[in-house]
Amino acid sequence: MKRAAYRYLVQGETLPEEIFASFYQHVQVEENRPCLLAVLKHLSDHGMLAGSEAVFVDYNLHQLYEKNIILPYFQKFKDKLVLPDTLLKEQYVEYTADPAHEVKIRYTYIVDGQHQPTVTEVMPDVFEGIRVRGFILFQDETVEYQVLEIDEDGNEKCTEPVCLNYVDQMGEEEGINGYRMLNNMLSRQNTGDEELLDLMQEYAEKRAIVKLLMKPDDGGRGINDRR
Repeated sequence: MKRAAYRYLVQGETLPEEIFASFYQHVQVEENRPCLLAVLKHLSDHGMLAGSEAVFVDYNLHQLYEKNIILPYFQKFKDKLVLPDTLLKEQYVEYTADPAHEVKIRYTYIVDGQHQPTVTEVMPDVFEGIRVRGFILFQDETVEYQVLEIDEDGNEKCTEPVCLNYVDQMGEEEGINGYRMLNNMLSRQNTGDEELLDLMQEYAEKRAIVKLLMKPDDGGRGINDRR
């Protein structure tokens, strides 16, 4: 079963429907991460979840999230379950390579047309060579990135530059948090929208309340509104 799950997740092989039923039954009695990830991916492409499926997905998705195992298809559950905020705010770059190869991502933020310093990081291997890097963007930001793959002999190949733009993925049911309020303000700052001043005042008031509620030992760091 692990091999079939691997082929589905990493190689994109199509599997018969009945094998997912076997995966689903298996992972409820025995830990098997490849089969679990395969079941979750399969269910993410379905419509609304049945009651037992929703409980299963909710529990396992949050368990994986706590272990920093995050795959882009997790976001497909946003209309079916309550997801962690970060999953709704981040946009993901995914790249699959031989697990023995080193994979890096070279990126730069572009803010109001201005390129920020370029950063190069190793892309973490989430599962069997699937590398994932998440970005939280504001309304006025773009990330331009390239992925570099280095094999055992030091040979390097590089993807063409790609731009990642801000997309609001948070539904109305998620409410208005600091991240969303900032993006609302950024989207209106050049329009002369009179509601902008009200938004700015509301945001300032919320930040003041947060500071009052902060623990004394947090060093005055405050809360990162991207998170």
